This record gives sequence, structure tokens and C-alpha cells, in this order.
Amino acid sequence: MVRYTFLGLGLTVSYALCQNSIRVGPNIDISGTLGAPVASFSPPVGTVFVNGGPANVKFKFTGVTSLEPAVPVPFNFVVVSPSSGTAGSGVTSVAIGLNESVLRSMDTGTFPLNVIFSTVDQTPPVTAAVMVTLHLSGPPVPVIGSVLNTASYQPAISPGEMVSIFGSNLGPPMLSTEYDDTGAFPTSLGDGSAGSDTTVLFNGIPAPLLYVSPGQINGVVPYGVAGQKTASIVLTRYFQTSATFTVAITDTSPGIFTATQNGSGQGAILNYRQAQSGIPIYTYNSVDNPAPQGSVIEMFATGAGVWNPPAPDGAINLVSTDFTTQPVSLTIGGQPARIYYAGSAPYEVWGMLQIIAFVPTGIGSGPQPVVLTVGQQDNSQQRVTIAVQ
Repeated sequence: MVRYTFLGLGLTVSYALCQNSIRVGPNIDISGTLGAPVASFSPPVGTVFVNGGPANVKFKFTGVTSLEPAVPVPFNFVVVSPSSGTAGSGVTSVAIGLNESVLRSMDTGTFPLNVIFSTVDQTPPVTAAVMVTLHLSGPPVPVIGSVLNTASYQPAISPGEMVSIFGSNLGPPMLSTEYDDTGAFPTSLGDGSAGSDTTVLFNGIPAPLLYVSPGQINGVVPYGVAGQKTASIVLTRYFQTSATFTVAITDTSPGIFTATQNGSGQGAILNYRQAQSGIPIYTYNSVDNPAPQGSVIEMFATGAGVWNPPAPDGAINLVSTDFTTQPVSLTIGGQPARIYYAGSAPYEVWGMLQIIAFVPTGIGSGPQPVVLTVGQQDNSQQRVTIAVQ
């Protein structure tokens, strides 16, 4: 008698040379959540130990079958490694795990199948099966905690603004989007799993998505909310919809992007100078690299509102286009700064506003406040600064 003992998952196979038989058991249950890492499943990987007897007996994994012979297997979600071995006086281990690529195509539910093992070098081979059942549940309902201007981290929201949505269970692990051959960003994003796509609606209008993760989504407010006082925001993932989150809508809500990406302090501002060759040189403004008075600087903002002519939702612009819908002004150190250009940033989404301006003369040195006004709103609550020489 040669006996195979499968521990870990409690799988036991015995092979009697004289009886030409093989027995497998007990059954295995695996539980997990759609979209979750395989490592979080219970168990994620089962280790099977095969004990041999006085004689070496070869065995192998031969595949999976349905519990009903006439019904095809819908999903083969198991991985068995190694797929064959020899059980002798020592111990051979076999791991049974999950095929992550197959899990992506599965929905919630209970999925049983038979995992088949057979003897080798025996005619006919002796086979036996153990039932492995996978229980897949849906992830928790997504929850929206806040919706903020991506640049300023202020709750002021306007059409076309780049926004950051914070919460829980919002999407798959960290996915950044890319625009397609029409220059448009997608309005849904997932990891390829069935039903995993995340969508965000503002008053029923899909928002273009720039970045998706479980705790944060960066997107663009649809221009279709222009003229409305509030926007009702809902997020859907794995066919589950968040509770409605309501925000106020204003015509404009300017915010300047900052160096630390926390909404305040040193602005993400570039100092400009021209080399002797005529090639422009841009360097990051900082206390160690202040901008001389009268020099040219460049910064980026969002929250300018609608464009004239209208801009498409979530599309990039390939050429510089002046922003003319609302008046734009800038002060540095409390003094008006002459704006050379305020408009779209090439190869950036329309919600990004590029500003090229001159640092006023006669202002103080060191960190100086920068206030951007678009229409009737400004970013003074941000407390953004620029380092001046």
C-alpha cells in the first residue's frame, strides 16, 4: 500500500498497488471578494503534501471537470504546481492556488468544480476527484467622502474643473488613464474583471476619468453641469452604486497647482529664461531658485469654468487657445502681475489652464502670495506662494 497524504487543504489520496485504487478528499472551500488581490482570499494558496510508501508511485494533475458530466466547466480557476511528481519514502508538496486572470472574468456567486488526479505508468490509469468550491462575493459599496478641486483641495466645484474624489471602495488598485486616438479620456475604468469598471456621474452625465484607485479618483467635471446650482454625484462599481453626494456648482473656482500637491504653499511654478542659443530654459521656482522681479513665470490652474467656443468633456487640446469666457487676473505680493498668456495647455485636458505672466517689480523678496482671479472667484483661500529674489 502506498499512501498520499495531502495536508494544508486536508486533501488525502491513497493508492493501493494491490487494489488498483485511488481515493481523494475531503472537499475544499475558497472564499474571496471580486477585484481583491488573490493574497486576500481564504485560503490564497493551499499546500498539498504527498507522502510516499516503500515504493515510488508517480502521479499527476489531469485537469478539472464539472460536477455534472454533461455540463462544461464555465471557469477553470485553479492552478496546481507542480502538476506532476513522484511519491516515495520522502514528501512531495503540491500547491493549489487561484488563476488571477480567470478570476477577472468571473462574477459573484459560488463555483464548484472537480480537480482530477491520476496515477502514472499504469494502464489504465486510476483517477479520483476532489471538489474545490470558490465563493466570490461583491466588494463593499463605494462611499464618496469628499469632492475637491484637484489643485486647491477646496470644495468649490465648477464645470470642466479637474476634481479629486476621496472615499472608500472607489476603484481597483491605482490605474492611470490615457487619452485615445480622438484625444479623449475614458468615462469608465476597471482592472478587466467583469463589472469592475468605475463610472462617476454628475447629474447623470459621465465624468472623464484621469486616475482611479480604491481611495481616490481624479476626473473632470462635465461641462453639462454649467448653469446648475448643484450637482448630484454617484459612483458605480461592480454594479453597486454609492449614496448620492451633492456639491454646489459655481461658474468658476480657480485653483493653482502646488509643488507639494497638497493645495497650499509653494506653487508648482516655473521660472523662465532664455539661453544664449535662444532655447527657453524652465526651472522650478523655490526658495533656492527664486524668480527675479520682472522675470517671466509659468503656472497651471484649474476651475476656469466653460470655454468659448465650448470645449468637449475630457478631451485634450493640441494647440494653445486663449481663454476668453471670463476675465483672468493675477496678483503677486499684492501687486498686479501682467499676464502674457492665459489659455489651454497643449496636450493637457481642457480643464487645465496655463498662465504665463511677469513678476511685478517693487515687491518684497522671499515667499510672496499668488492670487488668481477668474470671473468673480479667486484662489485666495489656497495661500499659494512664489519665491521672489
